[in-house]
Amino acid sequence: GRARRAAGQRPSAAMVTVKLGQALAAAAAATLAMCCSPAAAAGSEAGAVQAAELLAQADNDAAFLSTLRDHELLQGQPRACEGGVDGSLLGSAMQRGFFDSVLELIRTCAERGVKVDTGVHQSANSMRRRISEVTALLQNTNAAQTVVAPAFEWAQSGDSVFVGVKFAHKLDAPACIDVVDENVEIKKQVVKLQATCKGKNKRFSLELELLEAIDPSQSSWAMASVGRGTLTLVKADAPAKWERLLKSASDKPRNMHTWWQLHEKYAAELDKLEADAEAAAKAEQGSADDAAVPPAEEAASEAAGKVEQVSAEEAQREAERKELKKRAKLDSKKVVKEAKKATKAVDAALKTKLKDIDDKAGEEKKAEED
Repeated sequence: GRARRAAGQRPSAAMVTVKLGQALAAAAAATLAMCCSPAAAAGSEAGAVQAAELLAQADNDAAFLSTLRDHELLQGQPRACEGGVDGSLLGSAMQRGFFDSVLELIRTCAERGVKVDTGVHQSANSMRRRISEVTALLQNTNAAQTVVAPAFEWAQSGDSVFVGVKFAHKLDAPACIDVVDENVEIKKQVVKLQATCKGKNKRFSLELELLEAIDPSQSSWAMASVGRGTLTLVKADAPAKWERLLKSASDKPRNMHTWWQLHEKYAAELDKLEADAEAAAKAEQGSADDAAVPPAEEAASEAAGKVEQVSAEEAQREAERKELKKRAKLDSKKVVKEAKKATKAVDAALKTKLKDIDDKAGEEKKAEED
């Protein structure tokens, strides 16, 4: 290319491609009408190629702008900007931070009524997004991270304990949908969970000291639906029903709840385990009591048996007395009923007799009148 320029010949597109690479060659070819040159069409193309070369060689914005002015690429004929301002070259300059040069190039051609290529807007939007990402990352890095105890609900079966964790401060609050850096530690009687809500500068931390021991090798953690996870803790002594989840009966977390769906699912199984445990305890206590009675207390036990027998006889007599009273009461009611019946019969007979007398007296009176 240098040899051809020395000989006064214009470099070909192929030579430009070899010199600048495919990306800069495309930018240079589209910028033929942008960069102003003292020459005509040939001069415009040479100016565009020269601008791309200068951009690749420039160390900073001021040097690039000064070089453009020294080579008179920002001045020239009215044809210099026809075809529009090429966004590829300007985008490359923007990405290198050469904004003064970009403004000067756009201003030069805007004076001639030439619109800026949409590639410039695309480059600007891309840079704006990246700057926003950097700013957000800096803010999250510098700000103090908020530590939150996640809400959770629990239930149990005869073999396992289930802890459903929601990455939110309350069960009815929206959950963090982008949880990262999950760290779960399951020990014999302690469970620890750490996780970060990406983009929220919030860290979740949960530590549970369990009432009974579990088997860490058989226990597990798994992410469930969005913003939720489940701990499945296998009981070391199973089957059994735990009285509660935590070792402390008084220090209950505010965001701890019963997992009602699983609670109802295993309710029958847990009730049976509880009934079996009570029966076994009673049987064991009865055997212990029998073994604890010494020979010296047999007489007292026999006397107590006699007292119980006397009490039973008295109870029988009391029952007989109650039965007799009941019968007497029934008999009394029967007598009263029969007396009432006899009284009614006498009253009826008297009424009939009085009626006959009245009738007879009426007949005699009528006869006297006749």
